[in-house]
Amino acid sequence: IGFASHTLLTRSLSEAIAAKNLSLSRALSGEVDAFLSHPLSILKQVIDVVDGQEVVASKSLDEFLGIVVENFDLFDMIQILDSTGKVVFVAPYDREFISNNMSTLPFYQATLERKGPFWSPTFISMQTGQPTLTLSLPMKNGMLIGYLNLNILTDITEKVDVGGQGYVIITDQAGRTLAHPDRRNVSQQLNLKNLSIIQEGLAGHEGTFRDFVQQNEVIGSIAIVPQTKWLVVIIQESSEAFASVLKIRLVIVVGVICTAILAILFAL
Repeated sequence: IGFASHTLLTRSLSEAIAAKNLSLSRALSGEVDAFLSHPLSILKQVIDVVDGQEVVASKSLDEFLGIVVENFDLFDMIQILDSTGKVVFVAPYDREFISNNMSTLPFYQATLERKGPFWSPTFISMQTGQPTLTLSLPMKNGMLIGYLNLNILTDITEKVDVGGQGYVIITDQAGRTLAHPDRRNVSQQLNLKNLSIIQEGLAGHEGTFRDFVQQNEVIGSIAIVPQTKWLVVIIQESSEAFASVLKIRLVIVVGVICTAILAILFAL
């Protein structure tokens, strides 16, 4: 009875803990997805205004884009390209960007092929030094590009209380770090694809998996962000995550041993 109780109880508790962490990572994934949907909605509204031309005259577009960037701190920069891929409007205004040809860049080609929104791979911005990506959308006679500062992702993850020494990381679709308790890993775009947990996520698998980080056994619960295929991962040391399981296991083992000793004594 003791052995059966030990097996069933520890298994059910372990599954419950893994399910709790996975549920939390999925909730965070939804929050990140909502964060990404906000700038997409804003840029679509900008396109409606710009393509309308009745609302904002061409001479006022720089000022209009500047107001958008000023009021929505998600954007480091917004650019409008003409039909040939050259920058014709930019906010904040910088003369050096005007007439730059973007048509050879991968995100430009991908946006034309998709004929819809395209999220670029992440990169470190030369202007801000922060992880950034471009969100590009086709227009009637060109393309609209928003440069999103992803530093807010770490702010989102730091609000989450995993418990104990647990923490949350976010990686892009190549395993590069976008959010991490140690912000130096973000600025250096530390690649974590050598971890088997991350490899599971990059292969498209959601769930809770075991791995070793700095020689410590950990569990990692992975959820995938739908729009960008980023990974939201909750990491906890196994000894900490399953502390309650270990206590119950100890109680049962001690109980079984004491019962066996008493049974032997009574038998004698």
